[in-house]
Amino acid sequence: MKDNKFRYVLMSLAVIFVLATGACTAAAPAATAVVAPATTAAVEPAAPTAVALPAEIVVGVVQPLTGPFAVFGKEGQIGAELAIKHINEAGGIKSMGGIQIRLVVEDAGGTADSAKLATESMISKNHPVAILGEYISRFVMAASEVTDREKVILIADALVPQITQMGRQYLFRPGPTATNHGAMAYQFVKDTAAAAGIEIKSMAILNEDSANGRANS
Repeated sequence: MKDNKFRYVLMSLAVIFVLATGACTAAAPAATAVVAPATTAAVEPAAPTAVALPAEIVVGVVQPLTGPFAVFGKEGQIGAELAIKHINEAGGIKSMGGIQIRLVVEDAGGTADSAKLATESMISKNHPVAILGEYISRFVMAASEVTDREKVILIADALVPQITQMGRQYLFRPGPTATNHGAMAYQFVKDTAAAAGIEIKSMAILNEDSANGRANS
């Protein structure tokens, strides 16, 4: 599971730095036709204005680190720490001059309300470029109200399909949905049975009664 979280964070960081690099790059001014008088030299266009790069890139992790959902929240934190350690030790963000990443962590707690408050706290105290985590779908739905309002990227590892159907402008999900997981599990059972020459006449689906469970089913 930690390897999966590590890969998820690497994919997430790739998304962050594509977006962050674009935001830090100054756009060249549009070319303007200049008609010079016969006795005057042609006017050269102004050089693009240089944009100062930050001293570091701050990335936040908001995960449930206490309460009933802490087991995967802590794995998400460990995955982020490993991925960012790997990037920094490899020379930082090379396309931005080797800038290092600083990870800050906030406990989302055990409810959607506490996750929303933790997201507000994370942004007000640390001003991150992006926030990773919030793996419980209802946590993401609540927290993304804050990140959209504050224009902070939220890259979530929650699975319920609806979280990316709410019209949020700063919310991204690089992984598969719960519906994808359910379909793949079903196909795996069918393929395994067929390879073993076993005929399946009926199949039971058992999931918890939650948005995630219903999407899997």
